[in-house]
Amino acid sequence: MPNKLHKTHVRCGAETKRPDLRKILITYLSTTPASRRSSATRPPSALLKATLAALLLSCFARIASAQQPASPQALVTLSEPVPSTLYPEAICAHCIVPEWDRGYLFHLEIEDLAAVTMYDKNGKKVLEARVVLQDAARVSLLTTGATHAGGILAAGGAIFNDGSN
Repeated sequence: MPNKLHKTHVRCGAETKRPDLRKILITYLSTTPASRRSSATRPPSALLKATLAALLLSCFARIASAQQPASPQALVTLSEPVPSTLYPEAICAHCIVPEWDRGYLFHLEIEDLAAVTMYDKNGKKVLEARVVLQDAARVSLLTTGATHAGGILAAGGAIFNDGSN
């Protein structure tokens, strides 16, 4: 005989039992004393107060010990400073990102797409060049690099007056 709190359901050819939650809740509430239903109105017990006080004291003790000064042997030393150089003409807001090659920085101009400027590791302008092709309506550089001799090597494209590339 099935339990009073369970209903029998048939799904996919197999019988499963599912409890009726409303009946379980009504049965539980009718057998539970009224003092247990609303524990928010009762004052906390002495055991709860003691447990909470011990937990707070241990947290404060950890915080206080964490703020103690470090021992002299745990001091950290910084590494040597790395030299840096400013390139105000080559690195600016809304500029094309410069390229590095063989210790040189290359800056492609925005207004004149055929011009390139080369800076050394100290930020000093070393070379400035512009590519000029005969019968070219427009020349634009895509990338640059340095030669072994310290010259500029550039690659790009051009549109000629007759429309060819």
